[in-house]
Amino acid sequence: MDIPGPRPAPIPNLGTLRTVALSALVLLLAACQGPPVPSEATLTLDPSGHAPLAAVVEFTTERPAVASLEIFDGVETQQIEPAEDPTTEHEVLVLGLLPDTTHTVTVTVTDDGGRSTVLPPLEVTTAPLPDEFPPLEVTVRRPSAMEPGLTLVPFFRWTDVPGEDDEDWGLIVATDREGRVRWYYQPDGPVGEPRRMHNGNLFHNGGRAGLLHEIDMLGNVVSAWHTRLVKEEHVPEGSILVETDTFHHDVLELANGNFLALSTEARRFESWPSEYPPSTKTAPADVIGDVLVEFRRDGSIVKEVKVLDLLDPYRLGNGSLNTSFYEDEYEGVLDEPGYDWTHSNAIVYLEESNQVLVSSNYQAVHYVVDWDTGELDYMFGDPREWKEPWQGKMLEPEGEVQWAYHQHGIEPTPQGTWILYDNGGARSVPPHEGMPSGERYSRVVEYRTDPEAGTIEQVWQYGPEQEWFMSPFISDADWLPETGNVLITDGGRMVDGDGKQLDRFGGRNWARVLQVTYGEKPEKVWELVIDDPSRGYSVYRAQQVKSLYPRLDTPTG
Repeated sequence: MDIPGPRPAPIPNLGTLRTVALSALVLLLAACQGPPVPSEATLTLDPSGHAPLAAVVEFTTERPAVASLEIFDGVETQQIEPAEDPTTEHEVLVLGLLPDTTHTVTVTVTDDGGRSTVLPPLEVTTAPLPDEFPPLEVTVRRPSAMEPGLTLVPFFRWTDVPGEDDEDWGLIVATDREGRVRWYYQPDGPVGEPRRMHNGNLFHNGGRAGLLHEIDMLGNVVSAWHTRLVKEEHVPEGSILVETDTFHHDVLELANGNFLALSTEARRFESWPSEYPPSTKTAPADVIGDVLVEFRRDGSIVKEVKVLDLLDPYRLGNGSLNTSFYEDEYEGVLDEPGYDWTHSNAIVYLEESNQVLVSSNYQAVHYVVDWDTGELDYMFGDPREWKEPWQGKMLEPEGEVQWAYHQHGIEPTPQGTWILYDNGGARSVPPHEGMPSGERYSRVVEYRTDPEAGTIEQVWQYGPEQEWFMSPFISDADWLPETGNVLITDGGRMVDGDGKQLDRFGGRNWARVLQVTYGEKPEKVWELVIDDPSRGYSVYRAQQVKSLYPRLDTPTG
């Protein structure tokens, strides 16, 4: 019979003991370490030659650490929290510098144990703004009611020849609420609307119809894409070809990393309206139709939808007989300039439903495409002159709805509505008589659509009751997430030689960007005016950003 006794102790697992011992040794050694030791730091101002208020500090540390910044301009101090993962090779962006100012930049590096080293302060002095920089004047400012952050303003300017823009000049400016320039990017050619990408860079249309650039915040071109109709002398080195005719007006980056762009095609019609309705006169014509194109970063095309196959190709809107916009792109391709039939200028991708909403300036309509099937789902806008089956696709107004004409920049809001800049034009569609010059106006308008019920209602607007304004072209409206304010790019203003404001094309161009509150009685809380008596400037679409630092901002598209 066995007599119970104490059980023998289990034999320790030697591998576990070694792991525990090694971990304890690592912790002990780490506790004995001092703060990280950085190498001597160098600061380079404007390394790309295109962003004079941006710099980079470079140094190494013997073990991984993160860097934070303190930038002192003699009056104010910016504190920038760690903007990188722990690393031993450090390239720290220095953004938000003021022009014509000496700054002191202090970098602190901190390891994962919380030990820090402060690098010796670095000094950097920025140059004054160029003599031909657009004048920026803040005329209204209520800081407590404003959206935080900075405003990115893309400019193009006009030559001394009426109606001719300077194709060799472009500028994107980041301005703070005081109207001070905190960053600007000036390439060797025109620029379009800047949008934040998911990787933190910015991308913009190259101004010319067919170029797309990705830049970092130092002004370096990271990637570029071009279409087949871009002239060889305008193709950037290393640019990727996308086999479509153009990029124009709007490009989006999708969540999967692809791009969704507005392109065009030229299609020959042997019998097409050559005069505005109700004339029955027709003639052979080359018609420029929009194409929705999704493509990958390598330039390969995923999908195309041709709008000439979606909308009535024989319906003329105000502007459909214009031939100047794509004349340069199709020179040598078409015998005669093609007619700019729809002039679509904005796209929105609806991820939940996999739909694409498109805004057509000349047709005064918004149309929604099922991206799975490429078919037309529904439309909203002035319903006159739409035949079947398109008339049956139009949403019916509930209550009093005023339609938008020559509109720009539609986008969804958090409350499930749409907000856009309604340029106004003549406030009609041909052949119906429009509003006479002297009575025309622009506004920002918000619509609520219910596609299932087939209805649309107007829920809010700014102008003309609050103030009269009129931009016959370009412009934009954005919902601002923290305050619920609306950012308005009133970008295509015009004035005659006597200083009289115009509601039509002609005269000298000027622009403004403003924030207004949202609600029953909207009020202007910020206004930036760009008005140079010696030359004309226009602004396509301004964007609000939380920060110049990519990690502290979020993509806009």
